[in-house]
Formats: sequence, structure tokens, C-alpha cells
Amino acid sequence: KADVLVVNKIDLLGMSDFDLDRAVAHARGINPELECFPVSCRTGEGLQALAAWIVARAAKKRATP
Repeated sequence: KADVLVVNKIDLLGMSDFDLDRAVAHARGINPELECFPVSCRTGEGLQALAAWIVARAAKKRATP
């Protein structure tokens, strides 16, 4: 079971018929607690939030005996 969904290339969303909200809704239909991070590696949008989530998740794992 996945804990996170990362969707890259959101800078291209206007150039396709991909529906980000629909994709996230479908994914959350499988796992309602899924964390979703739309990102663009080209523009950097969303990367800070994703990195913060990774750091927090790693810290939580290290703190758990």
C-alpha cells in the first residue's frame, strides 16, 4: 500500500487532457490517507513540500524503535 503519490510535470498540465484532480480522487479511492504531491521538476513547484514530507517521514521512522 502506497503512502504517497507524486505527480511530476504539472507544468505541462495545460497541454494535455490529464485531469490531476480526477487522478488524485481515484488514488484516494484506494487509499483515503494517501499524501499527494503534484510537482514540477522543471519549475520547482511543489518540491519543497515533497522534500519536507520526506524529511519528516524519515525522522519519524528513525524515532520509531
